[in-house]
Amino acid sequence: MIGELKSAAVAADPRLGASKGVGRPLVVQISVWVLALIAVNQWGGAINNRLSMSVLAPPLFGRFEFGPSWRVILPVALAVLIVCFGHRAAGFLSWPALLGTAAVAALAWAAALALVDGPSGITEPLERPLDYLANLPLATGLGDFLEGYARDLDTYSLHAQGHPPGALMFFWALDRIGLSGPGPTAAVILMAAASMVPAVLLSVRELAGEDLVRRAAPFLVLTPAAVWIATSADALFMAVGAWGIALMTLAVKRTGSKS
Repeated sequence: MIGELKSAAVAADPRLGASKGVGRPLVVQISVWVLALIAVNQWGGAINNRLSMSVLAPPLFGRFEFGPSWRVILPVALAVLIVCFGHRAAGFLSWPALLGTAAVAALAWAAALALVDGPSGITEPLERPLDYLANLPLATGLGDFLEGYARDLDTYSLHAQGHPPGALMFFWALDRIGLSGPGPTAAVILMAAASMVPAVLLSVRELAGEDLVRRAAPFLVLTPAAVWIATSADALFMAVGAWGIALMTLAVKRTGSKS
């Protein structure tokens, strides 16, 4: 009788069953994840040596820098909080609350990681000569900018040269409406990038059901992509792509069209 009542309750409210299967030993899950990272790093190092490449932190393009700082307390505390209580929160929060909480948590996690390098950790990547903002003085008007973009490509920074003009147009528009400089630009990128989390959750819910998406939410919040969410234009591209897929998924599932 008790088993039947429990099954009926879970059927009536899928959130009650969201915690089922999520209580597997976290130590085992984290250990597998760490071992996978070590294996990939070693594999990448072997490829580096064989091909004389300069990917210094495989699988990431960058380098490892060890510098003890009290600033690591914040990201470590956030990680422990999310790992220990994230799955529980994902199990009982209402769906709208889960989407909002996951976005805020992802933003806080990415910002905390960047702030390990100090306040400049968030804005400094956007101030580099190779980045997009360095090109804004060259974009005097939108029409002239687009007309001469291909012709004047050599005058733009490396990032602008390697991408279509849409990103630079977006930063130009931010500058024109008063959100100029690395600080406001970084804030916009951070908020847009964090919105990727609810976008993915919406897609997965439509395709695989709410129970599975609630289990995945804490892992999505702690995605390794957080190391470049704060702050890179690539994070903006990620958000646009995630929302495009989410909207397409919602449209297809609710209209039944597969064409």
